[in-house]
Amino acid sequence: MYSSVEDLTTIYERRINELTEQIREYETQIYQYKTLLDDKDYHINLLFNETQQLKAQIQNLQLSVISTPSPPPQLHSPQGTSYIAQPIQPPTVTPTTMKRQCPNCGAYGFAIREIDDKNQIISYVPRRIYLKIKHCTKCGFEF
Repeated sequence: MYSSVEDLTTIYERRINELTEQIREYETQIYQYKTLLDDKDYHINLLFNETQQLKAQIQNLQLSVISTPSPPPQLHSPQGTSYIAQPIQPPTVTPTTMKRQCPNCGAYGFAIREIDDKNQIISYVPRRIYLKIKHCTKCGFEF
């Protein structure tokens, strides 16, 4: 097999050198990963501190808005009498107007079809009543 003990020791020495080289490579990789991890931790701490400051600013702004109500603006007519301006109210949305609207694409009205789900029965009395599924004919989304 091996001719002498010297050959065997040189083979072991080569193997030891290869393994020590691998160990050095792994140690450099570990060092690089540790520096990356430290850098990420540093950035996470910066972002956390920034979010804390922004939350504090939001709370301060909310408190200042709540504590100091602004007087309503007044308009003056040409005759000199003053009218109080009424704020414009957005149109009220009742649940029936938004009943048929696709959450996926926003289509509404007759683009939404209601289909009986034959797998889910709500009631047997006086007749079978099935669960309704809404189907968007524009994007094919079912909800």
